Amino acid sequence: MTKKRKIAIALLSVENIKRGRLADAVPEFGELNAVVEDNDWHNHEPVLNHLYSVANHVKKIMRDAGPAVRKHLRGKIGRQRRSVLLYIAALLHDIAKKETIVRHAGKTMCPGHEKLGGVKARRILERFDLTPKEIAFVADIVKYHGIGHRIPTQTFQEIQDA
Repeated sequence: MTKKRKIAIALLSVENIKRGRLADAVPEFGELNAVVEDNDWHNHEPVLNHLYSVANHVKKIMRDAGPAVRKHLRGKIGRQRRSVLLYIAALLHDIAKKETIVRHAGKTMCPGHEKLGGVKARRILERFDLTPKEIAFVADIVKYHGIGHRIPTQTFQEIQDA
């Protein structure tokens, strides 16, 4: 039995997803093109387009950051720079919206997509040449990316339990 070769993490990018270069390796991205949201954050926008936008915005913020932030982002988690892992987390942050989308009062919402997204991101990232520590770092960002919306109304324990 031969071990399946891992995909180079450098291939995980907006450009490669748009060009279909990862269609077989990560079909989950293509599935998000048919998931359209309409709420305060998304105006009849396919989730896939939102992922592109967020990832590109994160890349710009990191590039324009001050020297201390850029230095921190150059630091490594495992073998990868924090900046690389943050970009990957941006690409995956809404990966579970297909499974969680519901319509309520004329608007869409995706309850629990963060928690399920952390699990799904972990499964996807295991296809790539990342260490367990790198995978856990990205999966945790995905899992907790919505925390800022809940902080005003929930305790930290309630957020962790969600």
